[in-house]
Amino acid sequence: MALSITIDLGGIPNFDCHTSVEVRWKDWRRAFELVVVGKGGRDAQQKIALLLHCGGMQLQDINFTFTDVPKPGEDETVYDVAIKQLDGHFTPQVNSAYERHLFRAMKQLSDKTNDQFITRLRQKGRIFEIK
Repeated sequence: MALSITIDLGGIPNFDCHTSVEVRWKDWRRAFELVVVGKGGRDAQQKIALLLHCGGMQLQDINFTFTDVPKPGEDETVYDVAIKQLDGHFTPQVNSAYERHLFRAMKQLSDKTNDQFITRLRQKGRIFEIK
């Protein structure tokens, strides 16, 4: 059975590995997974290849530096293992007390609506999500 390879993944920019933090990685990964599902991607090896291609050379360099890559578990694929490793790499240590301070110090800017402020609060609050 031949694999169908979809080249057009539509508008996903490369992932900036040097200035991005955990939330940006999660957002980029979510966008990638939505496109792959929308295009009918199912094969784990193909998904890894597309992830690394769309992520760009920086993401490829990081991925290929991982040593001691574990074998997939019973209900896992090689794609799941790769995502876990990349998640671990892009998940920084968080100083919860400092992050709470920053969150509580947020103020609504005079030129922003209530909805925009609430969105900023929700985005900042994502740092406290349980991993």
